[in-house]
Amino acid sequence: MSEYSDDLSNQNLPQILGSSGTISATGSECNYLQTALSQWAGQRWADGKGADEQDANQRWDRERCGSIGADSGDTLKPVLANITQNLRTLTGHDSHQIQECLVGSSVEEVLQWVMVLARRRQSQAASNSSADPKCLVALGSDHGTGVVGRMASGRAESRTPEWPVLPGFAHVGIHDIAGRIGADTAMVLLSPIELNDMARPVDAKTLGAIRKACDQQSVPLVIDHHAIPPIGGGNFWAHEALAAVQADAVLMSAGLLGGMPGGLLVLGSDLAQQLNKATSTDQGDSPHHTTAGAIAASEMASNEMVACLINASLDQWVSEDWLAIDVDTMAVQWAERLATRETIRDLHVTGRTIGIELDLPATDWIQAASQFGLHAEPAGDFAVRFQPPLVLNDDTAALLLDRLDLVFDFLQAQESQQLQDSQQTSGTQTASPEESPADHSDEIESASEMESEFESDDLLETDESLESGEEAEPDDVDAEEADSEEYVPDEDELDEDEDEDEDEDEDEDEDEDEDEDEDEDEDEDEDFDDEEQTHEPDSFDENSSDQAELTEETEEMDPAENKKPTSSAETESA
Repeated sequence: MSEYSDDLSNQNLPQILGSSGTISATGSECNYLQTALSQWAGQRWADGKGADEQDANQRWDRERCGSIGADSGDTLKPVLANITQNLRTLTGHDSHQIQECLVGSSVEEVLQWVMVLARRRQSQAASNSSADPKCLVALGSDHGTGVVGRMASGRAESRTPEWPVLPGFAHVGIHDIAGRIGADTAMVLLSPIELNDMARPVDAKTLGAIRKACDQQSVPLVIDHHAIPPIGGGNFWAHEALAAVQADAVLMSAGLLGGMPGGLLVLGSDLAQQLNKATSTDQGDSPHHTTAGAIAASEMASNEMVACLINASLDQWVSEDWLAIDVDTMAVQWAERLATRETIRDLHVTGRTIGIELDLPATDWIQAASQFGLHAEPAGDFAVRFQPPLVLNDDTAALLLDRLDLVFDFLQAQESQQLQDSQQTSGTQTASPEESPADHSDEIESASEMESEFESDDLLETDESLESGEEAEPDDVDAEEADSEEYVPDEDELDEDEDEDEDEDEDEDEDEDEDEDEDEDEDEDEDFDDEEQTHEPDSFDENSSDQAELTEETEEMDPAENKKPTSSAETESA
């Protein structure tokens, strides 16, 4: 870590949770939820004092199952009715658009409920069809971490081998959903913000086309807000802020439960009708046992504690008028502050859900942010997501931006340091013993000295030739000398030279024999002359010419080797 990072990290900066808006509209500080939970707990266990054993067993059964029993259904009805009315107030919808609400112990639970209701509805509408009803899901969307949620998302990284593969899902790109809706589609499930794709919102045109196709095929549109808090700025749901589109069912959780597990399912009249067809059975009046094909509302068992927390949050939304809180100002501040950052490619803002597209891995950015007490969520391989609370004072908003600056400054300093180290490493490699020009200085100096000597010798020879009056040809002479010095004959040439020497020796022997024969002839001629006392100059001239021709032939063969002293016979003959 650089000194820059050490100086900042040693300041013991307070931790900032960048996604605290998913806890509540006020972040981690939500006293109204604490008060509501305390009141619920006090009523819950205070009622048990002095109760008989039967009442205690009934309460224990409800607590163990995490749901209300038949005896407490009437107690929860006013809470669910208040939740429904608050949602109508916040969204401006009527009883047809928001007819009933169900509260579950988890997002996974309410997701299962809406799938059951949609498949039930589709099977009734297409009773003569043998096709298995499908849930059409936007590929890569986020629908929770449960078994059903993992299968619904269609993300390969969320479906590891140990998780079971559930049938009944068809995954399609968000822009292709409208064209795939058909008679075998039980419902369409999507999220208005693609949290795993740089937190980009779905465009209004796409949402409008999907809604139109659903109406044409009579298919319910279910929109998942379980990870998207209410956005404010005049809109409660994000999809209604993006386009004038109504959903047949909405899943909610973030921003309502103070970080506790649980889920809320908001149903329109079309799907809510599937809850009102339960009948009594031959096994008694228990709602857990219904006739074939019927679904009792009590089977969608609501959680009392979750209902208490959601009811308290919605009461606060209505009483504090949080719906009117401006969200555009903060978006502009973020855009202005981050506009000069070279590592940011784009910024996606929808209410309080902000996606920052980066040119570096999201894991690297999140790790660097953790050193400065800032927590963010990944929004893809190269993007991070922030969801600050809706209720945010100016000082807190400025502190969050300042913390962002610290992270980006650190990353920029780290990048500059890495670039500097890389340049130094490159310089060191350039001057390494294997490649450094300085290591060849001796060879270069030796070559220069040799070249200087050659030039000096050439100049000296040129001067001597000029003094003697001869023309200097240093290039040719040097070339001949180099050839004579460097040339080494091979074995074949040596054998040829030996053969030539042997031939020359044989020729010399033949010449010597001929000379001896001639000498004998001359001696006989001399004896004959002495006896006859006569002189024939023509024969002498003829012999002399023959001897001269023989001598010339011998000299032509090898002047150097055939040059020898004249014999005594030749002298006498001369």
